[in-house]
Amino acid sequence: MDTSRTGMRSESRSLESTVISLIDVWLNELIFVSRPKFLEGIADDELRNWAEKIHELWKSLGRKIRADVKDHPELYSQIYTPHPVIVPGGRFRELYYWDSYWVINGLLLSEMTDTAYGMIQNFLYLVNRYGFVPNGGRIYYERRSQPPFLTLMVESYYQATRDKEFLRAALPALEQEYRFWMQNRSTPVTVNGTEHVLNRYHVEVGSPRPESYTDDLELGRRTP
Repeated sequence: MDTSRTGMRSESRSLESTVISLIDVWLNELIFVSRPKFLEGIADDELRNWAEKIHELWKSLGRKIRADVKDHPELYSQIYTPHPVIVPGGRFRELYYWDSYWVINGLLLSEMTDTAYGMIQNFLYLVNRYGFVPNGGRIYYERRSQPPFLTLMVESYYQATRDKEFLRAALPALEQEYRFWMQNRSTPVTVNGTEHVLNRYHVEVGSPRPESYTDDLELGRRTP
């Protein structure tokens, strides 16, 4: 019997159980609309049934981070956010920045406006904390970001709700994120004698990513 593999499986189950215990599945807080209007616009029965199954996935992807993560951040790799989130699914058990743009648009289509609102509030919270939105909801993403989609999220929500108070409240954080990208994630580019400012993906770290340490280390060794 391969005891090393048995131990690994046991450790994996223990880790999974711990992770699940850290995140509340927030079905009680999820305002789920069982028959959103967009389904009525799908004439083909097969496509409509498929869309209904996709719509049902919201109920399995909702998460809420426990308050203990906020009270004792030194014990967790998660970044606390105050409102429930929709996670991408699969092995991804935390929020991710630009993935959430598509999630929020889907939520708005599904008439789950309160959930979309809460997710945007999470990102505004992160901007107020870090000055930008990290790549995802783990501490090892704190020096990285994905393309800045927060302004587009706010626009999508406003187009769906026309909530001007929400727009006014969000504006300072949007300006703060914009300044971060212009000051820390931009470089001058000259084209045909004219200088432009190009925003870019950049991380001021010269070491492997913590969550992919071995992969990055091996890639570095193979790179000439």
